[in-house]
Amino acid sequence: MTGFLLLKRSVTAVFRNFDDALAISGLLWVALTAVIVFISSFAPEITLAQDAPVSTGSLLWLIVPNLAALIVGIWVAVEWHRFALLGVRPTTIFPQLHMAQTLSYLGHSLKLIVLMVVIAFAIVFVATIIGTFSGVLQPLLAVVPAITLVGAFLIFYRLSPILPAAAIGQSMTLKQAWQRTQSIQKEIYQAVFLLVLATLCAQLPMLVLPGELIALLYSLIVGWIGLMVGVSLLSAIYEMSEGQQGQP
Repeated sequence: MTGFLLLKRSVTAVFRNFDDALAISGLLWVALTAVIVFISSFAPEITLAQDAPVSTGSLLWLIVPNLAALIVGIWVAVEWHRFALLGVRPTTIFPQLHMAQTLSYLGHSLKLIVLMVVIAFAIVFVATIIGTFSGVLQPLLAVVPAITLVGAFLIFYRLSPILPAAAIGQSMTLKQAWQRTQSIQKEIYQAVFLLVLATLCAQLPMLVLPGELIALLYSLIVGWIGLMVGVSLLSAIYEMSEGQQGQP
């Protein structure tokens, strides 16, 4: 299987099970969008000047939408993984919250984030030291942030099977995830590259869409598709890492 087929399989899984995908995430995504629109409409302007203190109320306007996005993202991810990997179909108009699996998913997500930050810091630190003592290599420091971001992103997906595993109540270490994706790393990297490219291309119409309402509806649809394809890709990577390739 190539990276293209891996991504195609992830997209197909969402639209082949469109009703289930909507049942799992539709209302949550609409609610999240409503929260973000409300806050962006009524939140006070926050001044970033050094001599201007930021009030607690202003900080809450920043924290609440990001916290809501995190909760919705993890909630949807857990329910989709359980549907895709265990066949647990949604039975209510509002998705069930599996608290234990959701908290485990959150913990593993934070673990990955911390690891990515540590790796990124180490790369930047080493590159800075080398650039400082080597004038020849100093111009290369300009591309270090981009290289670091790409590297951390790819490592995240190599280790990503721990997330679907947490959603279905399975135990998996970072070492096990890394080993199980060793043989499919090329496909993973290709799929991630294509996903990022598609995401960037999907943003281009926002530059020419007439009216805020149309732009909002477009961003709502594209954002939902991006969320579902993203978590579907994680499920597909987990299946491949477990040797359950199925049909693309």
